[in-house]
Amino acid sequence: WWISVGFQEDFELQELTNESIGVDVGLKELFVASNGMKERNINKDAKVKKLLKRKKSAQRDMSRRFKKGVKIQSAGYEKAKAEHLRLSRKITNIRNNHIHQATAKLVKTKPMRMVVEDLSISNLLKNKRLSKAFS
Repeated sequence: WWISVGFQEDFELQELTNESIGVDVGLKELFVASNGMKERNINKDAKVKKLLKRKKSAQRDMSRRFKKGVKIQSAGYEKAKAEHLRLSRKITNIRNNHIHQATAKLVKTKPMRMVVEDLSISNLLKNKRLSKAFS
């Protein structure tokens, strides 16, 4: 058996402030807003740097254990691969969480409008020297 219930709820519209905010995406800072709000780049954080170092080491372990021309790799290779994937996933989750929290903080100021510079981030990610700052 299934039952479906519908209801109507009235909600109040959020009162927006009368300010406009311009957002500049940067290399050293994640972004700098025109109201003076700055958000740090998580890639400069000690925890992320340590994880990147461990990921690099896990990548070397995985590469060293890889046997060319073998269909089934060794258990050591699979273990190194799992560690590398785990660290990659952890770093990605930390970055995504930081970006989500930073943008939520910016939106909670309730500006009337937000203007963000038009950068082709995908092209900047192709640049070897800029990719870490924008990832």
